[in-house]
Amino acid sequence: MKKRVLLLIMCVFAITASAQINSVAIVGEAVGGWPTGAAGEIDANQLVKIDADNWELKDLTITAGKCKFRANNAWGGAGGEWAGAFPTATGTSAGDITVPVAGVYTVTLNTATNVYNFVSAAPIPVVKLVGTAVDGGTVSVPATGASTFQITVTLLDGNAQFDVDGVLVSDSAFPSGAAFEGGSAIPISAGEWLIKFNTETFEYSFEAPPAPIVGITGAAGPGWGNDYEFTTTDGINYTLLGGVFVEGGMLFRLNKNYDVKFGGEADGLDIFASPSGILSEGGKDIIIAAASAGTYDITFNRLTKEYTTALSLSTKGFSTANFKVSPNPTTNNWNFTTANDRIESIQILDVLGKNVMSISPRSNTANVDASSLTRGIYFAKVATAKATQTLKLMKN
Repeated sequence: MKKRVLLLIMCVFAITASAQINSVAIVGEAVGGWPTGAAGEIDANQLVKIDADNWELKDLTITAGKCKFRANNAWGGAGGEWAGAFPTATGTSAGDITVPVAGVYTVTLNTATNVYNFVSAAPIPVVKLVGTAVDGGTVSVPATGASTFQITVTLLDGNAQFDVDGVLVSDSAFPSGAAFEGGSAIPISAGEWLIKFNTETFEYSFEAPPAPIVGITGAAGPGWGNDYEFTTTDGINYTLLGGVFVEGGMLFRLNKNYDVKFGGEADGLDIFASPSGILSEGGKDIIIAAASAGTYDITFNRLTKEYTTALSLSTKGFSTANFKVSPNPTTNNWNFTTANDRIESIQILDVLGKNVMSISPRSNTANVDASSLTRGIYFAKVATAKATQTLKLMKN
């Protein structure tokens, strides 16, 4: 009898879990990038629902790298996650799927059995750039589509050819042309180049690459997976003005992913306690102490890895010693109090910097009703007659 009841409960749970899945997508570096975590973000590679449990996406171009299935455009309990071995497995929520070879695939997933499949539709050529202009003599050019390939790389003065599945093709034209087998090597000028190549037309180009995005991510700033983005005019020197930081860990990174990241060479670097220095590529998490929390201006040189930090002018002279907010985290309300300066205004910002609420208490105490806000991290920008300060808040 107990076994029957248990089986019935398991069936009801399975049906309920399946009914909660409104969409399924495949995400990750192998299919264009991981989700950023932005509010309302919709995953790009949505599978089509075939029947109650089966989902399918045909002719998807996938590069070598990691990916994963997820439901309802969200991680965790909001729908489900599936990963495991390639090209087929019974998926689990742990880990990622590692795609070893780029190709065009039909992807299927059964949300009742959790079994997924990657079926190759057509192989993608292997493209390399070879020659004296390439440091080391050869570099692989990753696929961005079934016939398109692209890489940003620093080259030397010299010559180069494209190697397509072992066949050398080139032309004497630079910075663009149409390659052919037996063509003269391409003369290359030293520099950083965005290289594009098409295996259907054999057209190629060497272009000045767009400036990479430099950002700061982490619990000390906008939260892991979100970024404070720097501005730049030359792609080398970057500036961040008025970044709000609290106690916790963080990293500098390029292009909103962790492929290129910068941190401390040793444990526990606090860049606000050490307001100038050099970061280490692939370094350890930067750890901001509670005493360093505040609003800062930061500069960063992408090539030398040098940084400088300074308190933003709007925060100087503000003392948090007699300033309190409670409860934090909260379910319903935040209560702000000061022992000295009167609170002129409070702005509540989400992790993207959007103003979701404002009040003007003009008092030493203030109450903010947080009951209508969704769960997550927020920031309170508090202004007195003398200055402003920003504090990290949590809503349960």
